[in-house]
Amino acid sequence: MSNMQCDDGDVCTIDVCNLLTNSCVITAIPGCCSTNAACNDANACTSDTCNVATHTCSNAVIAGCCNTNAQCNDGVICTADTCNLATHTCSNPPISGCCTTAAECDDGNICTNDACDIFTHSCRNRQIFNCCTNTAQCDDGR
Repeated sequence: MSNMQCDDGDVCTIDVCNLLTNSCVITAIPGCCSTNAACNDANACTSDTCNVATHTCSNAVIAGCCNTNAQCNDGVICTADTCNLATHTCSNPPISGCCTTAAECDDGNICTNDACDIFTHSCRNRQIFNCCTNTAQCDDGR
C-alpha cells in the first residue's frame, strides 16, 4: 500500500500509509478548512469564512452584534442596556425616573428642593418649609 492509495482527497488531512500495519493513517490538520461551514465558531456575532487558497478560517467580528447584556453597555447610568438574543442587537432605552443631575429632577415647583440621589439615581423633590406661590397658601385661617 502506498501514500497514494491512502489519499482521501481532503486537503485538510495528512494521509500516510503505515508500512508496519499496511493501513492508512488519516490525520486532520488543525485549523484547516475547505468550506465556510468548517469555520463555524458557534458565535452569532462573527462572520465565519474559509480562505480556500490558504485553507484558513477567519471569524471577523460583526459590528454592533451582541451575545450578552454586558456587550451593550453604553456607559450611561440611566439606560437599561439589553441584548436581544433573537436579533443579536443592543437597545438602551431610558430608565424611567433615573437621574444623574438635579436639573433632571426639576418638577417645575419653586417650593420644592429638587435633588438627584447619587446613590440610587432617583429624584427627590422635598417641600421647602414655609414656601408659597400665592397669598392663599399663607392663610392660617385666623
